[in-house]
Amino acid sequence: MARVLVVDDDHELLQLLGRALRECGHESFAASNGFEALQLTDRENFDVAVVDVEMPGMDGLETMQRMQALRPALPIILMSAYTALVGDARFLSSPRCAVLTKELLPTALFGLIDSLTGMARSGRRDAVQTIKSK
Repeated sequence: MARVLVVDDDHELLQLLGRALRECGHESFAASNGFEALQLTDRENFDVAVVDVEMPGMDGLETMQRMQALRPALPIILMSAYTALVGDARFLSSPRCAVLTKELLPTALFGLIDSLTGMARSGRRDAVQTIKSK
C-alpha cells in the first residue's frame, strides 16, 4: 500500500482520485492547493505525490520544487490538462518526477504510482472503472 498525496484545486477530481486510490489499496491524502500540500508534506511521509500543474496561488512547478526541498526522495507525478506541458523540460528537471495529461487519468496514473513506488496492485481495473463511470 502506498501513501499518496493528491494536490489539485478541482475538489471533484480530488474525491474521485481519492476513492479510486483507496479501492486500489493505497492510502490517499488530499490537498486543494500548494500551501496545504507543503504543510502535509512537512508533517507526513508519502510514497508519492500527484500534483496538478495549473493551480491558483502556488502552481504545480513551485509546489513540486518546495515539496522536493522538504523531501528530496519524494517521487512526484505532475498532471496537466494541457498536453503541450508533458514534454516541457521545466517539469522534467527532477529524476523523481513524471508528467501526464489528465486525459490519461486514471490508467496511466496508477501505472506511474506502481512504477515509482515499486509496488504491484491487484484490483486496479475496478478503481479505473470507478473514475471512468463518473
